[in-house]
Amino acid sequence: NIAPLLGAPCTLSAGLVLAKQGPERGAKTVAPLVATYAAFVQGLGFILKDATHRARPDQLHHASFSFPSSHTATAVYLSGALAVLLAALADEERSADVWRWDARRVGGVATCGLAVATGRLLTESHWLSDTVGGAALGVA
Repeated sequence: NIAPLLGAPCTLSAGLVLAKQGPERGAKTVAPLVATYAAFVQGLGFILKDATHRARPDQLHHASFSFPSSHTATAVYLSGALAVLLAALADEERSADVWRWDARRVGGVATCGLAVATGRLLTESHWLSDTVGGAALGVA
């Protein structure tokens, strides 16, 4: 599972953006990423799990609720955040462009999300709709 492994590169990249661009400019890139992760991926994800009470395919090994897949949401969100942070590090002169998406960024995020979602399905941790819901939450 690669979702938890994305946290360290994102944290390091965020620190580098803050150091390179200074606290005021760097915070314009980092703060929205942190706030939306906390509010949407973690906050809304928890609310949806609690509201749906959806059982997992393999209830013997998984006690928590299934919908949406937090691992998939985290993988999609953090890989997208990492793309934004790396773009900010690569070209600070065009800081407004870090929020623009092209086919390479979308492909990278989709590949990461698909890899995690596939793993969650193969381990019978989630239903397909759980991973689709998690990916949608991660994109939000």
